[in-house]
Amino acid sequence: MMEKIIIMASAYILYIFVLISIPLKRKSMKKVCGHCLLSFSKKITVRHIAILIVSALIIPLVYFFAYKFYVNIVIAGCGVMGAYISAKEITYANLYGVYENGFSVDGLYISYDTISSIIDVDNMPDVTAARIVYKKNGTGTIHFASESEKNVILSKLKKMKVI
Repeated sequence: MMEKIIIMASAYILYIFVLISIPLKRKSMKKVCGHCLLSFSKKITVRHIAILIVSALIIPLVYFFAYKFYVNIVIAGCGVMGAYISAKEITYANLYGVYENGFSVDGLYISYDTISSIIDVDNMPDVTAARIVYKKNGTGTIHFASESEKNVILSKLKKMKVI
């Protein structure tokens, strides 16, 4: 019984840290990004808030059901992880766009220093996606909100001679 309380308390402490990190991370990212050149703000939807609430409600399941110790940790961890993912989306929602030091898209901030090239792949099944080639860490795929938004952002990056 005591181990369940410790797991729940630890999970809620981590959950609170995740919530506190939202405004702090947003403020630090605005400093890193620099001046905004092209903005596409995503709305913070009801889905993001609902995920935060449901994540907080998952953690007490540890107390009410008789699971093994490691299963209790996994359940509480799922609550914290859900909150983390939603907090990340909320943090980057207002930062979506092109900045002087990098650009933010798909819940990521990508610095111009790390990019080797961005390839607009026409044969990808998702027309809102582009392949990004990093200087050190290989490749990745980024997803835009729409095809027109992808074209506007990629043309802005080409004008800036980033890609």
